[in-house]
Amino acid sequence: MVEFRLLGTLSLTTTDGREAGSLLSQPRRLALLAYLAAATPRGPHRRDTLLALFWPELDQDHARAALRQSLHVLRSALGADAMVSRGDEEIGLDFDQIWCDVSAFDHAIDGGELEQALDLYRGNLLEGFFISDAPEFERWLESERAKLAGAAARTARSLAESCESQGNLTTGTHWARRATELAPNDEGLLRQLIAVLDRNGDRAGALQAYEEFAQRLAEEYEAEPAAETKALLAAVRTRETAAPARLAGESAESLAGPAPLAAAAPSPRGRRGLWPAATVALLAALVLLVAGRWLWDRTAGGTTGPTSTDRTRLAVLPLKTIGTDARDAYVAEGMTEELIATLSRVSGLRVLARSAVQRYVATPAASADIAHDLGVGTVLEGTVQHQGERLRIHLELIDSRTQENLWSDTYDDRLQDALTVQREVVQRVADKLQVRLLATEQAQLGRRTTPNATAYDLYLRGLYESHQGSRAATDSAIALLERATTADPQFAPGYSALAYAYTAKLFSYDTDRRWEERAYVAIQRTLALDPDLADAYLARGLLTWTLANHFPHARAIQDLKRALALNPNLATAHYWLGGIYAHIGLLDNALQELRLAVSLDPSDPEAPPRIARAHWYEQRFDTALVELERIAGWEDEHALVLDHLGRTDEALRLLQQAEGRGLREPADIASARAVILARRGQRARVAHEIAIAVARGSGLSHFHHAEYNIATAYALLRDHAKAMAWLRRSAEEGLPCYPLFAGDPYLDSLRRDPEFVAFLARLKVQWENYKATL
Repeated sequence: MVEFRLLGTLSLTTTDGREAGSLLSQPRRLALLAYLAAATPRGPHRRDTLLALFWPELDQDHARAALRQSLHVLRSALGADAMVSRGDEEIGLDFDQIWCDVSAFDHAIDGGELEQALDLYRGNLLEGFFISDAPEFERWLESERAKLAGAAARTARSLAESCESQGNLTTGTHWARRATELAPNDEGLLRQLIAVLDRNGDRAGALQAYEEFAQRLAEEYEAEPAAETKALLAAVRTRETAAPARLAGESAESLAGPAPLAAAAPSPRGRRGLWPAATVALLAALVLLVAGRWLWDRTAGGTTGPTSTDRTRLAVLPLKTIGTDARDAYVAEGMTEELIATLSRVSGLRVLARSAVQRYVATPAASADIAHDLGVGTVLEGTVQHQGERLRIHLELIDSRTQENLWSDTYDDRLQDALTVQREVVQRVADKLQVRLLATEQAQLGRRTTPNATAYDLYLRGLYESHQGSRAATDSAIALLERATTADPQFAPGYSALAYAYTAKLFSYDTDRRWEERAYVAIQRTLALDPDLADAYLARGLLTWTLANHFPHARAIQDLKRALALNPNLATAHYWLGGIYAHIGLLDNALQELRLAVSLDPSDPEAPPRIARAHWYEQRFDTALVELERIAGWEDEHALVLDHLGRTDEALRLLQQAEGRGLREPADIASARAVILARRGQRARVAHEIAIAVARGSGLSHFHHAEYNIATAYALLRDHAKAMAWLRRSAEEGLPCYPLFAGDPYLDSLRRDPEFVAFLARLKVQWENYKATL
């Protein structure tokens, strides 16, 4: 059967499971197919209607010829049986031959399968899609987008109300957040979210959700929240304890108040949309939850903070090996990673990343101390004993605040049954923490398995080697994982891990493109076996987003969003998504994703400096400096921020120290120094530093940062032609950051240059499109 997905990431696969790449590159014919699949009432459509929608600029004869040719192309790609005719004037799809997610979404709602419906709704209809000279199609598309988004929001609201009526506040909060993400302008949904957060004891999250909504309302509409919303907020502020849980039968409207400010709908193209309130609320809750814990200290290797009272914030501590054979360390580490990965797929949990707990392998500590360090409400700890092809695993779930043992069990199984054990552990943990597993999560848990003990043992060994961080270990990981996937060609996690190993080889040790090709093949194989494996989408997004591929920002973001839809605890995906958002100028989005990454992995040394970078790009230099002074490294960006604040001598000393350490790219150091020297008018020295930067960095994937520095140096020297040439290169090669270009005071000499004005206008159009579609 042909599978056509229109909600979120667009995909079209033929009956043999292959992507219909030729059709995906023909937007008008793809639009025709989308209309036939999604338009209501479903069934055949008159040819005259299709002509008016897709070829309004052509006369009757030419338009009919274009339609005939398009239908021929569709039949050739999808099969002759995919299209059906009714007489000479009506054409449609055979829905017995074509499955479409829009139709499945509608059927799921009609059948009361609400969770399944929201699993299908992975984004707006034909998100980011556009064809020229088809205004009637565009109007239909905007109307249909709004209708489907509204249906999804109402479905999430119904699920939230159902969970609350049953006293399940954790899952109710999840659905309330989802509802506000789907309809960020709906003030009634905001009130529902505030109320459920308050009843769940998250008053800080409730307050933050309101503040963010009120701020956006003032900016976008010059309006204030309704009196009902203000009254609800006042009750939250003055309450000393959490609001009582809703009794069965109490309606959401009794708390939510009257009709919303605006109908649920995605933001129209070209207009700044409101940032989803639920996303902001989630971020606020997480950040406040770990307050005092994200003063990062790279040199100390970690952070500390208060133990959380939120039991759903969980750390899986490194499992300890029973026995004297050091070779069995791979089993304990692999099992720890697998437990983290499996638990992370549960949307009602917040599971810290592997790297956040890894330091406790070398420096063991009491679970209470670790919980305090990491700011978690519960810890899962235990032991592993490996004997031949059998594993004995003992696990304990502990409340970090009270040290109460919430659950414990011992499993004695065959090695290949370890994944079955993991699924049972997830069920037990979710039950003890009162987190409901969604139907989609239950289905995902059932997919990660291999019956082959040899394949699983090789897989665990490969995971262990891939984390050792050396060329030899990476080569060993590749060899082990290739053997694992040969032993069981149906083992999707094995292919996913192999894709990562290939990617590590490519990025860190060997730029031969064959590693990229092998990684793509492994990713394709993973997704063919398990289309819901988040790690595969993450790997594909990272492989895609390179200079060699011309930095396809939208495509990479779609993959990373899909990974996070499948695994909301995937800290690496939050980090990379935040990084890409910063590059394309969506700085609010970037800060949210990067802070989420930090909350899930407080030990990550890479996210904090990128938070500082986003503040720098906003021209919030004081805030950026506060962040940079908390971390080591990143001297080039630290120096530029100091220079913007007038501390030039200090900036130059910092760059001098950085050269001795050798931790930053020489091109970044040299180009930063060129900017500072340009402010002093030292032309000869600027030229020397630019020459070093070009010689040492040209061709590197992220040379666009140095290119931007070179452009600003020339702008400060009032060499407009060279400044413009380097600005264009920087934007075209991965850094089209409109807020940076528009606000950087070092570019002020260009503000009246007609070439710069035209360039900035084009960049703004692109940026606004990113805001509307990504």
